[in-house]
Amino acid sequence: MGHTKNKKVRKNSNRYLKKMKRLKYERKKGKTKKPKTFPIVHKPQERIIAPEVFDLSENSEEVLLFFADLESRASKGKYPIFLNLKSVKKISRETIIYLLSRMTYYRSRNVKYHLALEVEKNSSIEDIIKKSGLLKFLKKHVEEHTYDEDIYSIISGSNKDDYESELVSNKVMEFCYEKSNFTRQNLLFNYSMLVEGTKNAHEHAYKIKDEDNTWWLAVVNSEKSLKFIVMDNGRGIVKTVRKNFLLDMLIPNYEILNDALTTENYRSKTGIASRGNGLKSIYDQLGNHNISTLKVMTNDAYFKDESLIKLKSEFKGTMIIWEIDKNKNANDFIN
Repeated sequence: MGHTKNKKVRKNSNRYLKKMKRLKYERKKGKTKKPKTFPIVHKPQERIIAPEVFDLSENSEEVLLFFADLESRASKGKYPIFLNLKSVKKISRETIIYLLSRMTYYRSRNVKYHLALEVEKNSSIEDIIKKSGLLKFLKKHVEEHTYDEDIYSIISGSNKDDYESELVSNKVMEFCYEKSNFTRQNLLFNYSMLVEGTKNAHEHAYKIKDEDNTWWLAVVNSEKSLKFIVMDNGRGIVKTVRKNFLLDMLIPNYEILNDALTTENYRSKTGIASRGNGLKSIYDQLGNHNISTLKVMTNDAYFKDESLIKLKSEFKGTMIIWEIDKNKNANDFIN
């Protein structure tokens, strides 16, 4: 009996050992499986080299070609994409905002992409990117965000109602008073421009009200001027004016943009007199010299200080840039 009992114990022990060995093998096998999550590190990597002058205002064609390349590759979502900025000698805040707007667009449409910036460490370009406010939109916890008292870093809004754009505009104006000798009364016109620029996204930039109607705003203070940048990634001015197909066949899009800026109630889709005048009210500030420069980029049209340019590559959305000369006599402003 004892011998039989010991034989059963040995048999059970062998079964247990075999079972443990099998489990160990299965666990080991499970660990060696290739990860299925994106990106797969051993896949090829794609690099897009940015132009030396990475400035939408000064070098619009080259910069837009760079973004067209990014658009083509990101839409496929195949490989990790590295944006090589190591050769960049100049980068503008408007270019940084446009990059942010495109990345936000991909994310809102669940485009699977992996994007990384390659920048020379401790370079002036890296410093500008950190101070711009870009990183706070890309990372949940940014430890390297550098504060610059002369930059009102990028802020965004969705503009579900007018209150948000008015609140942000008030905060920006406080920054302007602090950085110049101008008073609230001097810069009343600029408050209206900020409200009009941010409301643009809510009122006509987006086809569907629930669409990702995001706008971005940034201000840069320098010794000579205050520079304002307002951007949305909607359909663009040319695509949102009421269509006149016979007329549109005869004139280029930059002429449509020019008319939208200079004509009252230009092809307003609503028919309401106050709608359609927002762009003209911004343009009028250039005419009465309240602002020293005005640039509007949208679709394939570019208005640059009274010059009209047809873009070879499409600009996604609308960007409005203007500057106020800080050396201007405060009594010369027209409100």
